[in-house]
Amino acid sequence: MQGDADPCPSNQRCVAARPRHSDPLRRIAAADPAPAGHRHRAQHRRTVEHGAHVGDAGRLGIRDLGALYTGTLVFAVYQALPKQRGNPLLARLRMPASGAFLGNALWAAYTQLFGLSFPSAIIILFTLACLLATLSTFAGWPHGFSAGERWCAALPLTALASWLTVASIVNIAASLRFHGIDAGASAPLVSALLLVVAGAIAAAALIATRGCPPYALVFLWALAAIWAAGGQAATLVALAVLAAALLVVVGTLTGLSRGGVRHWLGR
Repeated sequence: MQGDADPCPSNQRCVAARPRHSDPLRRIAAADPAPAGHRHRAQHRRTVEHGAHVGDAGRLGIRDLGALYTGTLVFAVYQALPKQRGNPLLARLRMPASGAFLGNALWAAYTQLFGLSFPSAIIILFTLACLLATLSTFAGWPHGFSAGERWCAALPLTALASWLTVASIVNIAASLRFHGIDAGASAPLVSALLLVVAGAIAAAALIATRGCPPYALVFLWALAAIWAAGGQAATLVALAVLAAALLVVVGTLTGLSRGGVRHWLGR
């Protein structure tokens, strides 16, 4: 019967009966139209902002890099002054500091192009190693510091070393997510464990370096930023931040009690 006839012959596709999701405009909207470079940058943004856990330290770093890098410029100018060319402390600092500055530049250029993939973690770990070498030099220096050495060399380099200690852990976590390795529901627990490990590493470094004040203060600054975001989203992260901060405070006081006050502050 005519009423039973198929309104869409088998050799034709019935436009009226198409499901809504097959609309080609919707398929185009759902597709990723960005070129590869834009996708890398989008992935970088998603990775940096992947959640209110350890990754929130990355936002602290982005905001505060200006102050830290200004300090490195102060050091660069100070060590280049004619009267400082024969300074034995600065002579020992120039090589690792140059490696750290090169690493910072490479990291910034690489992440702009390729995001926080694994090579970015390798670059930041190299940079951290250079800065920890400067921290060790300051801690073991037997002659005390002049005012210029304390404010124009020790302060900016040890502060940057502290920031990169936190940033390296953030970078590794972000790189894992960049490549699709995600802890899922266990992310707060993993973040908490990373924070406690970071606090333990910082405490050990502070004891070994006689409680370097700039290192301790910048590390606590980073922990405060993580707590302000991640601590409000996950109780485990909040508790881990407090535990890491306690480790840092204990490490600082222990280091300062071993001659650190006179060594770092000249008192």
